[in-house]
Amino acid sequence: MRDEALLRRLLEGAQRRLCYPRGVVLFSDGEPSYQTLFPEVFGVPYRPTRNGQRGRFPKLRYRIARTQAHVQIVKRRLGKRRLVVAQGRMIS
Repeated sequence: MRDEALLRRLLEGAQRRLCYPRGVVLFSDGEPSYQTLFPEVFGVPYRPTRNGQRGRFPKLRYRIARTQAHVQIVKRRLGKRRLVVAQGRMIS
């Protein structure tokens, strides 16, 4: 079964094995977990500044390098076999 924990282990394992993880392009399917996991694993964490003096600090965010990209390939099929449309879109 493919879940977020499995995808996290997959991406973290790939990140450990890469000698230059800043120049990576990830091609994935339509699974929404990739959109949050790719920046967490390959990005650089930063905390945005707070507006004013009161309230909680903003949540940690992740910055993706310009040499990195996440491309999502979504395929639409007719029945089980026939490919109707394959769309690619840049996520980050």
